Amino acid sequence: MKDVQDNAHKELISLWEKQNTKGLRNEQLMQLYASAFGAIERRCSATLSSITINVVIDRVLHLGAKKYPFFSLLTIEPSGLNFKRLIQKNENYKSEELRNGLNYFLAEFLTVIGHITSEVLSESLHKELREVIRENVLNGHELQRGDE
Repeated sequence: MKDVQDNAHKELISLWEKQNTKGLRNEQLMQLYASAFGAIERRCSATLSSITINVVIDRVLHLGAKKYPFFSLLTIEPSGLNFKRLIQKNENYKSEELRNGLNYFLAEFLTVIGHITSEVLSESLHKELREVIRENVLNGHELQRGDE
């Protein structure tokens, strides 16, 4: 069952990327992922403690750091994961490398949260990701909520 749900996370992220990341410059890509992760993180915080969320973030960053060295630019702060340094240094990385690393990060984060909550949060976290669309991020609008 876990493999099925893990694949569901990866499939959702892949679909979301296809719909939202085509033709973005690195900085825009980072802003989109930062918004997506922020939405997911906020939804997690309604159920999980910030300590739990930060431990999961730290674990995922640690696991992926060798393959994606730019993870060292992501910082965990009291307000959550901070992309500021990565956005500032994004020109040092290829778009494909950034996209692959952030795809990995989102998939692993959703997988670990799914495992520790017996997938109770998965559907609501998937909904949060689907609601982050490139137009809102690129236009600087707040994320739309509810039916569109």
